[in-house]
Amino acid sequence: MELSIHDFRMVGDEHHSNVIFDMVIPHTVAEKDEKKVAKDVTEAVKKRYPQYNPIITIDRSYAILK
Repeated sequence: MELSIHDFRMVGDEHHSNVIFDMVIPHTVAEKDEKKVAKDVTEAVKKRYPQYNPIITIDRSYAILK
């Protein structure tokens, strides 16, 4: 699954920071699975960077087909 982010920003200090971003989830992912994807990303970030607290807003990726 390909994910992308935008509107990335950080708020905090060198000991603890909120990393805030919008994450684009493909339209092929069911809406009921959105929160699990965000949770998995949050856990991966916290595992690698414990001082960061991810705050994720989910966006959906849609394409208009002709």
